[in-house]
Amino acid sequence: MRGAWARREFCAARASWLLVGVGLASLAGCAGPAVTPPPRILPAQILEAYDLQRSMDVEQARQAQRDVRQLRSEVSDGLLRERIACYRQFLVNRCLREVMERQRIIDVRIDAVEVAANQVLREQTARETSLRLAEDAARRAQQAAGAPERESLNREAYEARQTAAAQAQARREQEAPELERRAEKLKADAARRERAVQEKREAAEARANRAQARTGKPQSAP
Repeated sequence: MRGAWARREFCAARASWLLVGVGLASLAGCAGPAVTPPPRILPAQILEAYDLQRSMDVEQARQAQRDVRQLRSEVSDGLLRERIACYRQFLVNRCLREVMERQRIIDVRIDAVEVAANQVLREQTARETSLRLAEDAARRAQQAAGAPERESLNREAYEARQTAAAQAQARREQEAPELERRAEKLKADAARRERAVQEKREAAEARANRAQARTGKPQSAP
């Protein structure tokens, strides 16, 4: 009698879930063959490659982040199948509570691995930032230390240019009288040559005039 009552309760529970869309099996399946339950996801199998008692390196932390993202989806799907399978059992609520407890433990494990990986990567980022800032500070200090030397070199180069310009000006001023003397000499030589040519021309014209006067015929000047 008690067994028959339990079976009716079981079938009624299954029927109620079929009405809301679970659709796990038909009512006729109450007397049909048993359905193979999905594999159980155990907390001890979750991310067992990661020992939180040991520190991760950067590559392990990056791999852990990838594993966590993939495992969350797989665990969510697997536990959902287990919860659905609970409605095929007689003690539905106890089965659901057991799945929920395993899910809580699994979530804690996944979160712990993710937090550890994130911490390692944050520390690595902080170290890289500190190193970059230290290098920038050292470079600025080196530039500041070299500034007086560069200023001194620039000042010396400017003074050298000024000295060279002054010396060139002094040479030009020193050479100016000689250049003027040479220019005057060239001008005088040109004037003498011009006078000599003019005198020759005038002498030739005078000879031609005298010869014409003697012969009464015009003669061409040589």
